[in-house]
Amino acid sequence: MKIKLYSSLLLVWLSFSVNIHTKAQNCQWANQIGHINSNTKLNAISKYSGENIIIAGSFTSPTLTFNTHTLTNSGQEDAFFVVVDKNGNYLWANKIGGLEVDNITNIVSDSQGNIYVAGHFYSLSLTIGSSVLVNSGESDGFLVKFNSNNTVEWARNIGTNLADLVSGLGVDSSGNVYISGHSSLYPINNVFLKKYDSNNNLLWEEFGTSDTLGFNSISSTSLTVDDNQNVYLTGSINGYATFSNTHTIGYGTQSGFIVKYNSSGLYMLGIADSGLTQVNDITSLNNELYTCSEKLTWRLGWGWPLQSSKVYVTKLDSALNKIWQKENGGVSSSIYDEKYDLARAITVDESGNTYVAGFSFSDTLYFADTTLLNEYYISYYYPQAFVFKYGSTGDELWGKFFGGQLLDEATIVMAASNENFYFGGMFESDTISLDNHLLENSGIVDSIYVHISPIRFGRKQLSFISYFENDSTISIDELNKSIVISLFPNPANDFFFIKFLTKPVSAIKVSICSIDGRLIKWDYHNSPSEILKVDANEIASGIYFVIVESKNSRAIHKLIRE
Repeated sequence: MKIKLYSSLLLVWLSFSVNIHTKAQNCQWANQIGHINSNTKLNAISKYSGENIIIAGSFTSPTLTFNTHTLTNSGQEDAFFVVVDKNGNYLWANKIGGLEVDNITNIVSDSQGNIYVAGHFYSLSLTIGSSVLVNSGESDGFLVKFNSNNTVEWARNIGTNLADLVSGLGVDSSGNVYISGHSSLYPINNVFLKKYDSNNNLLWEEFGTSDTLGFNSISSTSLTVDDNQNVYLTGSINGYATFSNTHTIGYGTQSGFIVKYNSSGLYMLGIADSGLTQVNDITSLNNELYTCSEKLTWRLGWGWPLQSSKVYVTKLDSALNKIWQKENGGVSSSIYDEKYDLARAITVDESGNTYVAGFSFSDTLYFADTTLLNEYYISYYYPQAFVFKYGSTGDELWGKFFGGQLLDEATIVMAASNENFYFGGMFESDTISLDNHLLENSGIVDSIYVHISPIRFGRKQLSFISYFENDSTISIDELNKSIVISLFPNPANDFFFIKFLTKPVSAIKVSICSIDGRLIKWDYHNSPSEILKVDANEIASGIYFVIVESKNSRAIHKLIRE
């Protein structure tokens, strides 16, 4: 079943506001990445020289173009990385890939302009520069060093006869590189942490293992290196896990964990938190740690994802003591009511403000005394990408939702100078609006789950990268120029009225769309009166979106036609 979605439906109703005294960063530019009808993933971001950044991910299209830089796919899915300047220009790009599925999951750079790229590959072999990496099992990890001229210095594989996946990468002030991941092949599970010098020499390696009975498991998600070259590893434990052969942590159930090693590879301490099921990301500033986590609980129902979680943000000291922790998310009214809100990435700026990115399946989420609405909410299906900002003491400053009527998610965020930040992810929707910057995905839409009601629709994902700049003079309330309307009666029969609470200054377009995105009816009004009557005789009974658009603003409301 293939349909073409009405593109204007995805002109997103940005439902956000903040405390009147809070100033919100606003999007200065936004670039979309990828080609329609093929998947492009954005997995990693890192600072580079000056105010440039590096982003990395994977693509399935035959080619991937960044302005004048074109990358050619060697197989099913290749990895890419590209240098981007502060204005969104692409300086240069490169790729890694064999005949099968290969991904970059992490990327960092050092003070000399060298770039370290890590990920995993399913191809039988991978040629990188003059090195040929041979896969030892189902998948192997890889670690590659590029110099400032985009030339390969060295490459190595990190693998066993198991399925090896890379999840973390860091570099210290001396140019040493730390890489983490996990290896699994039922019933074996373990995580690894390795340290290499800048010349590809292994300095030390440590492991965490679960039991071999298959009832326990362990996986890693991220790492960070502090100013004293201590390294912190995060992830999830189901049951118990032992690190460096002698240190066991866990509660017998699923929990998030953090373990600390010093620069010589000596295990220092570790904690498991049964209040979490996984620590998803970690970063550090001034020897203090910041994490974002999840706690999954299973739900009953007919659809997907059949689980619920909230966003957990925690600040800890170097001894792994909590300084503060925040919990945010939608509120479930029953075991059938899913509020699945997941934090994927975290960053902290020089002032200690924390930015968290992820996605929300909730219809309503409360943050900073503000209600964030998912206007396209249908249970289980269509999340919004979000970014939240917390102050240095954990106070909620502001939050924003971005997205449309399909699946959209944020996967990366990175603080820049002066409380500016970069923000990126993937989107299926026709259009997503990052403040006033519109990105479009015109790929084919298809039904994904046909055995549940209502059917879930989706398409191949494009990626996006954007830059938000601090505005010290204008509050987010002053920038929110959406049309304010009300619909009545609602539910409606043969007609309904649109009342303009803030009258548009230009002509408007009124569109009515089904919840799966089909355009049912539309009309233009050059000089709308305060109350506009809309004929609904030709509309069948059901739930619809009424979209009112002017030149610079829009409003979206749900309408029930009886």
